[in-house]
Amino acid sequence: MRLIQVLHGWPPEKMGGTGLYVQALSRSLLSLGHEVLVVTPGRSLRPQLKFIEDGGIRGCQLLQPPALSWTAAWRRSTGLTLWRSLLEKERPDRVHIHHLSGMPLGLVSATADAQIPVTLTLHDYWLPCHRGQLVDRSLDLCSGPTP
Repeated sequence: MRLIQVLHGWPPEKMGGTGLYVQALSRSLLSLGHEVLVVTPGRSLRPQLKFIEDGGIRGCQLLQPPALSWTAAWRRSTGLTLWRSLLEKERPDRVHIHHLSGMPLGLVSATADAQIPVTLTLHDYWLPCHRGQLVDRSLDLCSGPTP
């Protein structure tokens, strides 16, 4: 099976729980004979796809110009254009999204529009809370996302 996994950073540059989890999952999938491509965001004034390899795991940075705000990052059309071209090139059987920070939110619907099954695993509360942990500025528990 050809799989693409999406997350916001990759060890060792961006070390965190989600990255370590996806790294271990990717190694396990490779050992079972699956093809895995891990896609992360990156910054460049010239939008492009930059392919890398890390210990046998293929990676791709979706390089986009820096966003000026959270909402601008979610709506970057350059990122969606790059994503669609990556889907055409790689032709995955499934896309597993672990984190969308730094990526356009339209990535989910663009994948579904391409008739590719999507799995979304929420490792934290980033989508409804930009701090990711449902705490306020004082680090007190917030009341949760509002409609």
